Amino acid sequence: MGWKFPIYFFTDEAVQTVLAADFIRDHFVNYAHEFLPTYFPNSSFYNLSVSVYLQIVPYLLLGRSIFVTRATRRW
Repeated sequence: MGWKFPIYFFTDEAVQTVLAADFIRDHFVNYAHEFLPTYFPNSSFYNLSVSVYLQIVPYLLLGRSIFVTRATRRW
């Protein structure tokens, strides 16, 4: 089951939710195999942190959706 986003849902909006979903799937380990990392990768840089952690609870409670991602980012 793949992610399906509309054309107007840009990667800078989706990246936090995708990273949060992968983080949960991988038992709170990031792509570099670090447990509960301070930062997450954003392209070739590490600069995402709190925004990924903020997406975890809404993702677990409400699932993945554009509305949930945007509402969490605006909060």
